[in-house]
Amino acid sequence: MNLAGPDDPAFVVPNATLLANTGRHFNLPYTYRLNYRHPLLNDNDAITQTYVYVQDTAEPVRRKQRAFEDTLRVPLGRDKEMERLGT
Repeated sequence: MNLAGPDDPAFVVPNATLLANTGRHFNLPYTYRLNYRHPLLNDNDAITQTYVYVQDTAEPVRRKQRAFEDTLRVPLGRDKEMERLGT
């Protein structure tokens, strides 16, 4: 992950804060917190922050992303059970 943000300026959100996570897998999209009130936000009391993520939607990139997402798993159970199952 590039902690400074995406290399391609088309994927940089202006007037937003990049939420950099050093443990972020490079296949995951960059996430930003907007530094302004989103124009479609009607209720400032209920929603005070707006987060967006930017992702390349080109066909080859989406195929690669789908293959990566298929490898993601959420362990369900105790640690010893997960070790036994090999996850």
